[in-house]
Amino acid sequence: MVGLPSWDSLSDLSSWGWEIDEEYLLGSHPRAPPAPPAPAPPPDAPYVADDRMRTVVGPVGVLAALVVSVAFNAAYGRQLGDVTCRWRLPYSPDRRVFRIWTVIYLWFAFSAASQLAGAIERETYAAQPWTNTMVAYSWVLCGAWTVFFSGAANADRAVGVALAAFVLASAAFCALGAVAVERSWHAPSAWRVLGVGVPYSLFAGWLCVAAVLNAGTAARALRRRAASDCAPRASYSTWVAAEPEETVGFDSWVPLSLAVLVSIGAFLLQDPVLPVPALIGTAFTKGHLKNWMALELLALTIAACALVGALGISLF
Repeated sequence: MVGLPSWDSLSDLSSWGWEIDEEYLLGSHPRAPPAPPAPAPPPDAPYVADDRMRTVVGPVGVLAALVVSVAFNAAYGRQLGDVTCRWRLPYSPDRRVFRIWTVIYLWFAFSAASQLAGAIERETYAAQPWTNTMVAYSWVLCGAWTVFFSGAANADRAVGVALAAFVLASAAFCALGAVAVERSWHAPSAWRVLGVGVPYSLFAGWLCVAAVLNAGTAARALRRRAASDCAPRASYSTWVAAEPEETVGFDSWVPLSLAVLVSIGAFLLQDPVLPVPALIGTAFTKGHLKNWMALELLALTIAACALVGALGISLF
């Protein structure tokens, strides 16, 4: 009788004709080193094609929010001037200044288009997702502000103006946060500066001016009744001397105070465009000593930030 094979003979794979590498079983053979990690792209490198949040979703969100804001302004914007006139401010700039909105609208449309073009050509620069999110929120808040602010024209409702001031201040906060996060002026890329840096800073700078004006209107609306007559003002600028009563009191300090705050922010960010809206707005107010000082301060801030950026100096 033929005996059955033992378990040791069955577990010996060499008896089945298989060659066994004992060094491999003992773990003594040399192993291939792990693949090195992929290098991280530099901050200013063109974005990655599969980063849809940055290349597609962000710019589309900004463009959609811009369209919403423009639509609300077209529907409710006719009454904005009436509300401003009912509680007129002595430091309110000439109505021609508000044409800056057209420049901002067009530049933002170019910005969104150039960022989306980068998803195809991979040459232009797209802002960071969090940056575009804050800017989109800011545009939506601007649309909501139009509804609240214009709603006070049908009835003398100071509460509506005050609520609009809070909404516009929130929009300015979001826009300034986007500029601070992106820091486009520290990059050598021309697409980043022209497609993101300029329009975002221009938008944030103008919202600072608009928020101060709206806050002043709200403070006046809470303390005074609306004016019964609202005759339009003649065009004016700092070449037109202010009335004596406009050169004293708290209101006379508002443009200079705004210039100081904006200049500090622009200096910290080394952003020469952020003070431009405040400079334009102040240039189209009536002239007196404090307003002229504000103009000089803003002009010096723009020149200093531009010089520092041109020399490639990073202060912070």
